[in-house]
Amino acid sequence: MSFVKNNNIFNLIEEKGFFYDIWEPSSPQIVLGRFSKEKEAIKDNVYIDNLPILRRLGGGGAVFLDKGTLIFEVGLKVIERKSVDYYFDFFNKIILSSLKNQNIIANSNNEFYDITIDNKKIAGVSICIRKNLILYGSSIIINNLLIEKIDLYLKEPNKKPIYRKDRKHKEFLIALEDFKNFNLNLLKNSLKNILLAERSI
Repeated sequence: MSFVKNNNIFNLIEEKGFFYDIWEPSSPQIVLGRFSKEKEAIKDNVYIDNLPILRRLGGGGAVFLDKGTLIFEVGLKVIERKSVDYYFDFFNKIILSSLKNQNIIANSNNEFYDITIDNKKIAGVSICIRKNLILYGSSIIINNLLIEKIDLYLKEPNKKPIYRKDRKHKEFLIALEDFKNFNLNLLKNSLKNILLAERSI
């Protein structure tokens, strides 16, 4: 999927035309963006704890994945390719609408395409496009323990969105469990249902 570098994924998109996956990691791992530099992105604790270090096809910064993360991935073959901004906006709106179904109001930041709540990051996204094949992935923060681990394993990124204002991970990130209306199963179902209803783009 988009969170593991696998060039065969585009063969799958070409063959099937459409697929999606909504899943939770079962063990900790570091996933570097396509152009991320390992030494600039991760702390020594990654090596001390012997965490697997993977690389994805899409861009963006390094992420730490573990229990407490919800991954939303979509592969799509389109007839006429549109702009990268269009696809970020399209897929991000599926997440925004799914959260709104639980009265959680989120926004998509135009600079890095982060999904934010109250000016704090709740999810990061990544896209890789080859010709008319689109691969989108998002990692959504579910619980606060994940934020603690992100702080333990990831350095502050060199490239930061303006709205971050040099905040550290613990000040900049927010978890969905902080919202009393949040229900994980409802979120999964909403993502699936909205995607299937809107996928003809």
